[in-house]
Amino acid sequence: MPSLVPSAWHGISQKISFHAARNPGKIRKERQRTSKQAKVRVRDRTRQERKEHGTGDIMAPYVKRPWDEFRFPEGEREAKVERETKQEEEARSFDLDMKNIGKHALFGLTVGALTGAGCAAIELLRDPKAMAAGKRALATKRMGTFSMHFGLYFAAFHGIRKSIQLYVPKTSQDTTQDFLQVTGIAGVATMAPVVAVPRLRYMIPYGVFLIVIDSVNSLTAGPF
Repeated sequence: MPSLVPSAWHGISQKISFHAARNPGKIRKERQRTSKQAKVRVRDRTRQERKEHGTGDIMAPYVKRPWDEFRFPEGEREAKVERETKQEEEARSFDLDMKNIGKHALFGLTVGALTGAGCAAIELLRDPKAMAAGKRALATKRMGTFSMHFGLYFAAFHGIRKSIQLYVPKTSQDTTQDFLQVTGIAGVATMAPVVAVPRLRYMIPYGVFLIVIDSVNSLTAGPF
């Protein structure tokens, strides 16, 4: 009797293989239908779980996380930000403020110098004669001049803006509005000597572009 079991199983498997070989399309469709039904059952069960737990998008797979039950009470987030701001202001000192302003000014100096070098390269490409062998010294001098002008310009902008943020009282509870006001004041103060000195007026479009790009980046990144 035990010897008949393998032979019987062998016969059944041969029949299955024979029918599958004769009807491959039917077998494939049956497998696809079974798989689709299983996916629908899983999706329906997931939707039900999401509805019961109230965790948002009912189409997304439900995975309960430790922080799902955590919620900020009404107004607690704003109060937390205000407390942290007050703690930072209480920990301030003149030396720390100067270091902070110096860091911002150094950042402005670096970005401005690189921008000046790029602008000088553009100007040199517009004047191919300046790249001749006899005018290489002039091209190098122009690049150094542009880098110095833009570096000092943008360093002054960042230093003035950070100084206003640290030492001038805020006029609005809206941080975005206050930031834009401070940026406008620093921009006008920095641009005034550029407009007043004729030989620096070439910097006006580049300088405005620098301030706009920096402001957009700060608004996007935050906090100010």
